[in-house]
Amino acid sequence: MELKTDSNGRYVVNYGTYGSILCAVRRNGNSPAKKFLESLDESMLRRFYVLFKKMVSCGQITNRKQFKKVQDDIWEFKRFQHRIGCFREGPDLVLTHGFVKKDKKWRREEIEKAQQIMRVDKDRIV
Repeated sequence: MELKTDSNGRYVVNYGTYGSILCAVRRNGNSPAKKFLESLDESMLRRFYVLFKKMVSCGQITNRKQFKKVQDDIWEFKRFQHRIGCFREGPDLVLTHGFVKKDKKWRREEIEKAQQIMRVDKDRIV
């Protein structure tokens, strides 16, 4: 998957009237969210792209089975057991990482990972 980068070095997954879907980038240039997206089969990737397109075209996804707040500043895009964490930055959503959820709730380490990626990404830009 070849993605362009924005002026902050984040990968642009989708964009529209209501903002962009971007991938957070660590100081070393790695992007856990981009890596996760690249690991998905074509069918699952397409399902996430439908959600991303809806978010940037409509500004919201009202179906809580597809998008909801996890904790504090962390939100999630959901497709079946697959999750992609993200945080809001102005009109944009920045993807932190993805995983296959096995439990009912996010495990503490996944929340901490999302928060750590968010902090590093924001610090890298400032």
